[in-house]
This record gives sequence, structure tokens and C-alpha cells, in this order.
Amino acid sequence: MQRDSISYIFTVAGAVCAVCALLVSAAAIGLKPQQEKWVQIDTQRNILFAAAADDEERTKFKKMSGQEVSDFFAANFRNIVVDLATGEEVTDQYQGRLAQYRQIEAAELRKKDQYTDIPLELDYGQIKRRENHSHVYLRTDSTKRYVFPVRGKGLWSTLKGFVALQPDLKTAAYLTFYSHAETPGLGGEVDNAGWKARWNGKVVLDDQGKVVLTVVKGDSATESQVDGLSGATITSKGVENMMRYWMGEQGFGPYLRRIRQETL
Repeated sequence: MQRDSISYIFTVAGAVCAVCALLVSAAAIGLKPQQEKWVQIDTQRNILFAAAADDEERTKFKKMSGQEVSDFFAANFRNIVVDLATGEEVTDQYQGRLAQYRQIEAAELRKKDQYTDIPLELDYGQIKRRENHSHVYLRTDSTKRYVFPVRGKGLWSTLKGFVALQPDLKTAAYLTFYSHAETPGLGGEVDNAGWKARWNGKVVLDDQGKVVLTVVKGDSATESQVDGLSGATITSKGVENMMRYWMGEQGFGPYLRRIRQETL
């Protein structure tokens, strides 16, 4: 085969492409355990932020190394899985793969028998479908917290984060987001530390377990109201609807009711 022939050029190019594809695949496979490790650490750090006692402790968590985050999480948190329909704990079904269970993937990728389509009239968070089983994270030391993964539609994106409830299971401790694409300076202010701090002490659920929290335009006037984001009405309403869904009967409502009956 002549070196300057078309067939030779295509043969060499094909061989180079095959070798490069093989190297990329090998690298991806080799790095996968490390990638999963850092995804897990990032998740744990966000849970620590939500469950922190105060801003001083959040600063401490932010400075921790990945290993320190994992160690603190292992010593002070329980990771359980609950059936959202019944509120019952089903952690035993995930033995050996608890940390690898990606609940959002179960819903968004429509994994067989792992998700439920949400009726339009009940889809307050505008997420279309939800996972059947969800993680719940319990901080078990002196700063007791219940941390719940939540998500809902804002203006431009689906906001994904964690909300922490205090031991009474009706009062918020903190709300934080790890993923969104809202407008910087407007809806993107969901990441503003000052705004997130306003959630502490706000009543999410009344004594009957009904979601009463609202995000209002202007200054909040009651313990169940949070000041909305200036210039970001749709994002603010999206956060309210997200809480309405996940703290209600379609989300963690059955679990919250069961735990309150057992512990309070």
C-alpha cells in the first residue's frame, strides 16, 4: 500500500482513532472509582452544610479535607433509605450499595420499577416523576438534624439541594443548593448565605403535618414566611413549590408523620 494513497491515509487515521478510543476508555474505567469517591464526598459536604449547628461550623466543614468530611459523616450521620409512598425505612434493601444508590437517576432515567409519574395537579415542583425510594440523612450527635434531598423547577433550571429540619420535624434549620442554573444576581441568589440563613427557625409544617411555609414578596411577617428573592419572583415561587411537594404527602410527608408518632 502506497504511503500517499487515500486508503493508506484512512487506514492510519482509523488505527490512531482506535488506539485513542481504547486509551480514553481505559482511563475512564480506571478513574471511575476515584470519581465516585469524590461525588460521594461532595454529597456528604453539602449534607454537612445543611445540618450544621451554625455558620461557624459550616466554615469548619468548608475547610475540611475530603477524608475529614468522610470521617465526620461516618461518625455523626446515619444514611437511610425510605419508601416515599409508605414512609417506611427500606435501607436493608440497599446493603452493600447504599452510597451508590442515585435516587435522581432512578427518576430521570426512568429505571424500571424505581420511579413514579407525578399527576400534573400534584406536581408542585414540576419534576414530572419522582423516585420511589429516597435517602434521608440523620445527624445523630448533640446537633440533631434530619436532612432531606429536594429539587424543583425554578425559572431556568431544576434546583437541587438539601433541606434540614430541626428535631421537632416541623421547623427548618437550613436550606442549601448544590446544582442550579438560575440567573446570577437574581434567582442565583438562592446561594446567597444571607438568604439561606433566613430559613433557620421558619415553620415548614404545622402540628397536623400540613405544609404551611411560603416564600413571600417583600418582608416576611410570620414564622412560616421567608422573604423572597428580590427580582426573582419565579425562582422564589419555585422554591416554595419545591418545599410544598417534598414536605407534603407526595414526598416525605408519610415518613415525617411516622417518625413524629414514634419519637415525639
